[in-house]
Amino acid sequence: MSEMRRLMMMFTRPVDGGGGGDEPTPENPYVTDGLIFRLDGIEKGENEGTWTDLVGGIVFTNKNVTSTEYGWHFNGGSSFYSTTVLTGSENYTVEVCFKPEATNTYCLFSCNNRTQYNILFYKSGNNITFSQYANTYTMALSANQKYSVSLNLDRGLLNGASISKNSSTDYWNNSDFWIGRRSQGTFFKGEIYAIRIYNRKLSQEEQLRNFSVDNERFNLGL
Repeated sequence: MSEMRRLMMMFTRPVDGGGGGDEPTPENPYVTDGLIFRLDGIEKGENEGTWTDLVGGIVFTNKNVTSTEYGWHFNGGSSFYSTTVLTGSENYTVEVCFKPEATNTYCLFSCNNRTQYNILFYKSGNNITFSQYANTYTMALSANQKYSVSLNLDRGLLNGASISKNSSTDYWNNSDFWIGRRSQGTFFKGEIYAIRIYNRKLSQEEQLRNFSVDNERFNLGL
């Protein structure tokens, strides 16, 4: 049995988050230590038609996004929006779970402006920017495939497999907090199942544990 498969099997059941924080629960089966933001496609929040952050309570206004069984469908011109923003740092981990319907340039989410280390998930070609003015990751993403991605400045995982960090940096203008686009456009088309932000660098074991939860929770079939 490979080391990666062994680790994935270890983290398919609720265990301690590995970082000394509270234990995961059925309501939140993910690593909890350092979790500061969580949008979940099954637990969308109490306000029908909106999407609510399950940690800090940020409520996102719906701009023509359609609810689905496991998340929300974005039609290439729809989005969620909030004026409440988060400020990132070099230690943050960004995790997303989604299914794109196109391979063009798109923004899964973007928060605040282009100050260094502010957080986003922006695809341009095969390069993914997840932290302003920081390293990008190479990721060949296909249309109509499901993905669970975990990125920090130590390591990146795509569907549980390690991916390469680039030496280049990138940044994008933005304002406020958008899901499914950035403020200047660059809309996403497809489904978004989850977005999670941690204020620390998750270990590989923790990233694999969250991937296993995504895989089962959102029926990814990976």
